[in-house]
Amino acid sequence: MRLFRACAVAAVVVLSVSLSPQPAAQAAPRVRLTWVAVTTWLLEIGDTRLLLDAYFSRPSNPLFLPGSGGAYTFEPKPSDRPTVEQMLSALNIGRGSLDYILSGHSHYDHSLDVPMVAEITGAKVIGPRSTCLQMQAEGLPAGRCTVVDGGEAFTLNGAKNAKTVVHVIHSDHSGNETSILHVPRELAILPSVTPPTTAGGLHVGVLEDMPNGGGTRVYLITVDGPGPKKFSIALETSGSSTDFENPIAVRNCIGVYPVPACNVETPGSIFPSPGNNFRAAMQDAGLSSVDLFIGFATGNPGPSDLSLKQQEFAILHPRFFIPTHLGGLGQPITGGLDARFVPSAGFTSLLDTENTTLITPGQFMDTFILDAKGVRPTPNHAVKQRLGLSDVQEFPTP
Repeated sequence: MRLFRACAVAAVVVLSVSLSPQPAAQAAPRVRLTWVAVTTWLLEIGDTRLLLDAYFSRPSNPLFLPGSGGAYTFEPKPSDRPTVEQMLSALNIGRGSLDYILSGHSHYDHSLDVPMVAEITGAKVIGPRSTCLQMQAEGLPAGRCTVVDGGEAFTLNGAKNAKTVVHVIHSDHSGNETSILHVPRELAILPSVTPPTTAGGLHVGVLEDMPNGGGTRVYLITVDGPGPKKFSIALETSGSSTDFENPIAVRNCIGVYPVPACNVETPGSIFPSPGNNFRAAMQDAGLSSVDLFIGFATGNPGPSDLSLKQQEFAILHPRFFIPTHLGGLGQPITGGLDARFVPSAGFTSLLDTENTTLITPGQFMDTFILDAKGVRPTPNHAVKQRLGLSDVQEFPTP
């Protein structure tokens, strides 16, 4: 297992965030990926720009009712517009310059700012029904969001000189059957937001307006052309080994405020197992391995569900792996990453067995390039400078 750290790159070059199209004869396929924080990623494929999740705000404490385990809140928590605008500006994302938002799942630390970012940029949203209903509750039209349950494949518009396809995989959230975070719950009723705009705010509890969305959506992206090389990226925001090979039995949340949504549930649809969904997507994409897997971390800080990664790696066989869901959920992005990720011994062994190269982010807004040479960190000085972030984050000695 080879290991690179993004923080080892000297960031002395000012890079443009957007890629300028090249003549077809000279163009070389590549994907530029910027890790914003937690599981929010900006992907630039030619002139097409995708945002995975949208979590820029940091809701103020107290957030959840004591002893509720994240189920219930004191009050609605609207997106923080100045912070959202600051982050989008730093990333050079304005009206018309973001094409899609992919919602990994519908918890607040993944989809809280999806409605506002879609409102500001005009981006199309793809994700669970819960995310789409959250958007509608905050005043966006239903047609701006496409509901996906797994098995769908979208060819993205605007990717010049390359065919970019997104395959949707329905998976589980972390935890097990005893965890309210894990149970696949999906909104079936429009949440009540006052006023019904992005200024109103949702109740962010996982049994209120922000359940996980019936599980996680993993996105398998293939980029075909120009040239003979076909690139592939798997993007995951959560997962669980507990029932990886069991069908996903969704529960529909039909409560209406002031009764929390998921306090009133009905049985929902049953979908194939995450394992079967991963295998089907790989077959549909014509892949036996992926170039890059950005996935739920296995180490410290992070969950320790090694068996999930063993099951996923047996299907994906990634050449490169970047851990995600790093950084505290209340940690402001402008404060910088609060702890370095260290892989567990078991995960390191798995990487060695699969001959997978681990690349560890060292700072918010770290950027990576995927091209014919593989995956490598690249400087992102200009964006970090706008936010007052160091190019290389220093961490306390344990």
